[in-house]
Parts: sequence; structure tokens; C-alpha cells
Amino acid sequence: MYQNWYRSSGKKREPIVISDGDSFEWESVRDIDGSYSIVTVAVADSRYNFYLWSSKTVKTAQKLHSKESFKKSLNMLKKYSFDVKVQEKDSDD
Repeated sequence: MYQNWYRSSGKKREPIVISDGDSFEWESVRDIDGSYSIVTVAVADSRYNFYLWSSKTVKTAQKLHSKESFKKSLNMLKKYSFDVKVQEKDSDD
């Protein structure tokens, strides 16, 4: 059975959204052995690693981000990623 990445141990994760006043920063892209890419972004107080098969999707999402189409960029990452890992930012800032 397919496991939705929003579900973890039977508990639904909070949706990843950009609210008014939230920042959306494109931090890095790592190519893993020419097989898939890991895109790291920061939204508000959280950092996310999106795992994507297509480098073309990564480039398109990055172009949308650079044109300040932040919601479209994030939606593309969410739609085409096969996994997402969440890291909370340190609150010592």
C-alpha cells in the first residue's frame, strides 16, 4: 500500500504552506549519483528536504523561486517529490 509522505506513524503532518509574512528561501540542490536530487528550502521556522527524480522539475521550481513565484515553486516541489524530510530550525536565533 502507498504511504503518503504527509502521514507519519498514523499522525498527519502539518501541511507545508507559505503564510503571509513567512519567508521562503531556496538553500541548496544536491544531485545524488545522477539518480535523484535533494532540494533544501526554508519556510518560516522549518527547513525541508524535498527528494525529486527529475532535474528538470528542480530547475523549473528554482526558476519560479528566482522570479519570486514562491507559492508556485513550493507547490511544484510538493507535487513532484517522492519524499520530504522536515527539520525544525534552532530557536536560538
